[in-house]
Amino acid sequence: MDYHAIGRRFYVGVFSIAFLAIGSLGYTQEQAAVIDEAAPAIEEVVVYGIRKSLESALAEKREKANLTEIINADDIGKLPDENVAEVLENIPGVQITRSGGIGEGVSIRGSNENRVEINGRGTVSDGDDRGGIRFSDLPAALVRSLAVVKVPTADMVEGSIGGTINVKTYRGLKLKKPLKVVRFTSEYAQNSEAWNENAAITWGDKFYTDFGDIGAILTLSHIKKTVREDALRVSPSTRVGTAGNNFPSQLVQFPPVGEEAFTPYYYPGFSDTIYGEEDRENNSLSGSLEWQASNKLKLFFEGTYNDIERLERRQTAFMAFGTAVNSIGDFGSNRELDGLREATFGFTNVGGVQIPIYTSGIIAGGIRQSSPVIDGASASGLSDGLQIRTSNRTNGRDTESFVAALGGEWEDESLLVEFEINAAESDSNTTSFITSFQYNDPTDPAAFHTLSARVRVPFLFEARDGNLAYGPVPGIAQAENLLNPDYYSLYVARDTFTQFDNESYAQKVDFTWDLDQPFWNEFRFGLRASQRSTERIRESLTTDIFPFGASDPLNLASPALFPEVDLSGFLTATPGNFLEFNRDGVYLDNFLTPDYRQVDELRRVLQTSAGLGVDNRLAPPQGFRVEEDTYAAYLRGDFYADIFGMPLRGNVGLRVIQTYQLSSGNELNDQNQFEFTSVRQRYTNSLPSASLVLQAQEKVQLRLGYAKILRRPSFAQVAPTFEFPLNEGQAVREGDPNLQPTTAEQIDFAVEYYFRKGSVFSVGYFYKDIEDTIGTESETDAICNPIAISDSALNCGDDGSGGFAGVLVDTIKWVNLPGGKIEGFEVALQHNFNWLPRPYNGFGIIANYAYQDGERDTPVPTSAFLTNAGVAVDGLTLNFRGLSEESYNFTLYFERPRYRLSGRIRYTYRDGFLLEESSDVSNTLPLYRDDRGQLNASMSYRLDDTFTLTLSGVNITKEQGTERAAFLTGPLVRQRDADRRIALGIRGRF
Repeated sequence: MDYHAIGRRFYVGVFSIAFLAIGSLGYTQEQAAVIDEAAPAIEEVVVYGIRKSLESALAEKREKANLTEIINADDIGKLPDENVAEVLENIPGVQITRSGGIGEGVSIRGSNENRVEINGRGTVSDGDDRGGIRFSDLPAALVRSLAVVKVPTADMVEGSIGGTINVKTYRGLKLKKPLKVVRFTSEYAQNSEAWNENAAITWGDKFYTDFGDIGAILTLSHIKKTVREDALRVSPSTRVGTAGNNFPSQLVQFPPVGEEAFTPYYYPGFSDTIYGEEDRENNSLSGSLEWQASNKLKLFFEGTYNDIERLERRQTAFMAFGTAVNSIGDFGSNRELDGLREATFGFTNVGGVQIPIYTSGIIAGGIRQSSPVIDGASASGLSDGLQIRTSNRTNGRDTESFVAALGGEWEDESLLVEFEINAAESDSNTTSFITSFQYNDPTDPAAFHTLSARVRVPFLFEARDGNLAYGPVPGIAQAENLLNPDYYSLYVARDTFTQFDNESYAQKVDFTWDLDQPFWNEFRFGLRASQRSTERIRESLTTDIFPFGASDPLNLASPALFPEVDLSGFLTATPGNFLEFNRDGVYLDNFLTPDYRQVDELRRVLQTSAGLGVDNRLAPPQGFRVEEDTYAAYLRGDFYADIFGMPLRGNVGLRVIQTYQLSSGNELNDQNQFEFTSVRQRYTNSLPSASLVLQAQEKVQLRLGYAKILRRPSFAQVAPTFEFPLNEGQAVREGDPNLQPTTAEQIDFAVEYYFRKGSVFSVGYFYKDIEDTIGTESETDAICNPIAISDSALNCGDDGSGGFAGVLVDTIKWVNLPGGKIEGFEVALQHNFNWLPRPYNGFGIIANYAYQDGERDTPVPTSAFLTNAGVAVDGLTLNFRGLSEESYNFTLYFERPRYRLSGRIRYTYRDGFLLEESSDVSNTLPLYRDDRGQLNASMSYRLDDTFTLTLSGVNITKEQGTERAAFLTGPLVRQRDADRRIALGIRGRF
């Protein structure tokens, strides 16, 4: 019996029945008819909550000359989503990504290169990227309204390819009466089995004094939760199989592909399984103080502060084929080739050629030297299977950030002067403590702390039904001791600290003249200067591999480096319920890792007993600093005219920006030594823009927009610094301080039909011509990683015998790639069915659909194994990151003040899209995310004039996230299972 499917139907049923029951609650049809006859006629309908929010946002959008999507809070603290990303998911052309089931990233019209503002001011990130504060760090409780500007105007700060997201908070001078709002929500997360809390309070008032009006408002938000997202990753390897070349003839189960007699295919390679719990705490404060000193002068101070703490508590098992096996020099491990053990294959279409994908079978459990080993050791005495290393990943992030502004405005009869200085800062410390143990056989104490003692376990792979499963062959003897601490030897321990300091300061003055002319009705001019910097400091401590045993796996007589210490007391078992949605799947879900609660004590033991910190492998050379100054000036004119009796309004403008950039860091010279370097850049950009709105009829208006837009590279991308991972198999990241910004020219056209109050049907088309996109390119065996942890001592010298100590690895470089084009259309419908008979006139819908087509001039990087097999893939190009071809969302809401009930149920969907051009997860190949939908719902019941109860559900159908390698239809490489979350809360307004 599929209990998961039953549970999913139960949750959907509960919300659907409760939601639909709203429509008939309180009255039968006969009672409703009697009430309708007796009810007195009224001339004006007063709307509240959801309807009021939607109508006010729509009216604001209609008056905008440039294309802007707006969402207003239906009342303070009543947005149904947890953070800004989840709120933005309602907007046409906007898709989001989730981490741990919580909204994290936002893509607008196929681009995640967006600018995030708070009250029109830029924010800074907690890391080295460009866009600004994380959406998940901005609670919805702070939001008065959200504006997504798709066509910018000349007075707006540059920095987005997709759009500019402006988070507007509350201001006190607009209050008509004192305001006190409190909210508390308790949420249950199913995977983590944890109760989470979300609380917020808002206070505001307006004071009338002899020296002017003063408005003050303050919002406090507190979120504390634990979420869990399990993940299984199986990176793809590639193979060309033949009937010869030491491969058994039964390998060839399908016709050769390509010009030669080869059969290239994808099969499972390096993999890991993760139990991922995360503790999140977000304490936020937002406030403003305004002083209307006189009729002409207003001064203000406002700011937003966030204190974020996140602790990832992951238990991970790595599975790999391994290299050296024992002291007699047997290298390698049998993989899927031997016999294939009832293997099955699927196919993906690559340039019109069907390429096989290994979809099920036994991995590393075939025949070694013609001897079966699936039930034990072979006749040669050599065991077969995958080696297993388990580790804890205790990663923490502590971030304090703020955005603050001091300014004012002076207004005369025809002139408005606005002046402001603002600052945004973010101090973020991230820690990562990882201790890795190898699953070894303790029967030979002399070899226990070496590679030769590893227990090799055959694995069963399954990906035929769209779900990824990978675990020990059921009943296999080699996996019987995975919960026995005596079988775990310390492989390596690492302790890494990274600090990011981000600062941004800006000064601006804007002049607006009211011209009162027949055509030009307003003229604007402004100046802005900004100073921005990002600095990264990183240090990491590590032990040698097997610090309690031989350092050389082929020299078992080598003495231990340190006295052996019993670490078994630090080990704890995994929960044992990995990816429960797929109960038929086989997983490695019972193993031991260090306990996160004992990290501090374990760190001290390793420092004194295992050499943690003796060799500071990652030290300051991986730090960098980027400083950036900009100077901008703009002109903008707003006009109004009458064309054949049709009102025409709009604006035209030009923004000119000069950028000065200094990137400093460390790079490797020819002697494989770090040396300091710095690179300067200076460039100037002119960004014209224009928007117009033609009111063709009273209810119909046409929009046309044009803008040239700019996005600078992120700070890590322009840092002249390598980022060296400790793992042998991971590629080195490399920045380029000479990267050019991405620019684009865009055109928008839309038709909007406002057929009733609060209702609209719109169709829009957009086109973007993009130049110098920023992406990644990989190069095989391109650099020596002097700090990598490797199973064997490898050299990077050119002669292969000496040279530099380290591991030769791939590089993933940030580069300017050829541009391309994105075009698409958006369809939106918003309607309140107030013309239906009671009680059904409380229903309404919000629906939108977006189609986006990307045409990029970047070819798909093809695996050498395909090229060598004669598979021609010429003409295939990569799409843009984050671009989903199709996406839509549909919201059905109900609100009737008479019944004290309101609610909404929303389904969102987006097609698959490119995550990264080259990724470790996909073995340096492109990484894609599959299509995914999600169902959320929320309801509220007003107890009285003060208190309201709320109920909400997130990811009600518990959909999984799936990723693929190489192509959008390539092999499955990762699957995630996030929480279903149900929340009950109470809200009070006094």
